[in-house]
Amino acid sequence: MRRGIILIMLFAAYLGSLCSQNTDSLNLPLPQFMNPFYDSFSRNYFGAPATGRGYSGAAYLGDVAGVSLNPASLLPDSTQLSMELNLKPPKQTFGYPTYAQYSSRLPFAMASLSGKLGKDISASIIYSLPKSIYLDDFTMFINQGAGYVQRFPAYYLYQFSLNAAYHKPLFHLGLNIHNQVHYLDDPIFLHTFERVRSNKYALRVQPGIIVGNDKLSLGVSAMPPSKFKWDLKYATYDVVQPLWVNTGISYREGLNRWLVDAEYEQFSKICDEYSDRLILKIGYERNLGRIVYRLGYLYSPEVYSGVIRLPANPNATIESSFWWGTVPSTITIDKNGQDFITGGLSYYHQYGSVNLAAMQVIAGKTTQAQFVFSLSFYPNSIRQKGSPNLDD
Repeated sequence: MRRGIILIMLFAAYLGSLCSQNTDSLNLPLPQFMNPFYDSFSRNYFGAPATGRGYSGAAYLGDVAGVSLNPASLLPDSTQLSMELNLKPPKQTFGYPTYAQYSSRLPFAMASLSGKLGKDISASIIYSLPKSIYLDDFTMFINQGAGYVQRFPAYYLYQFSLNAAYHKPLFHLGLNIHNQVHYLDDPIFLHTFERVRSNKYALRVQPGIIVGNDKLSLGVSAMPPSKFKWDLKYATYDVVQPLWVNTGISYREGLNRWLVDAEYEQFSKICDEYSDRLILKIGYERNLGRIVYRLGYLYSPEVYSGVIRLPANPNATIESSFWWGTVPSTITIDKNGQDFITGGLSYYHQYGSVNLAAMQVIAGKTTQAQFVFSLSFYPNSIRQKGSPNLDD
């Protein structure tokens, strides 16, 4: 009898805490780390040359580094193999029951093969990691502090892209076909001891165009919205990947080039509480031949801040919830607008190139840094070096 009364009291306290939070907290419309306010850490800015110039390049013609910004930008001078690493130092995060930090366990960013299929056509295949976040860790104290449940939630977006572009002197058309795999490991669900691991495939199509010449050009690229349903056993989500548009201008004068981009995502289509995001990017390059220096600035505004409710087992009973007691069912998302400064350089040689870039938040409560390193290799350089000289 006494145990039954305790169970009822604890369960009533839990329900009361939920009711008190309903008026000022948000039910997550997407699996937790897929929600766009986590982009302040999860997003990987891959493509070292683009990263060094503020991740601008919607109107820039060059190598595979800018293909994610505009598929029409790929204009290689020869076949090229590339490999890239992205390093994100761990960052402490607050609002969890114990000390926790975000990290990225996979330093990989991108691998690609690009080249020409004909006089006017270029193409590439790209494997990349646009998003990665790992929470180390989420510990929940249960049974009035006598025990605990530990989770290590992670979200990764793996992407295999096919790109093709058609080039004429004053216009360039391109298309990306993105095959995406969204992967969740150990997502948080309260009032259950079971652990979940799941992945989901999604397709996104990205056309793009660049108009102009090497001195002055305009570019725009877009991805229309897409939807899919994701059943994670304790919750089913109608996932919306909203409209994405990137547009920009590139101007070159002598050795110097200036770029300005605007990147827009319509997050209000996911949830009324979310703000649409307009990222502003400014980039600069100085081309000295073998060495190119880059600087940039990127402003990413806040999408949402406030209290969110963590998902829970909808089939929980008084008995199954007893051990959980009054485990907090909400966490707070801090202000997450970010101002980045970026810098980088490339060194071009006979066999390829070495590219470095770094970006650091200089304003905003959500700090972050990323370091990008890539190597490219021209397979044709071996054949050219080893081929006989007919003039000898």
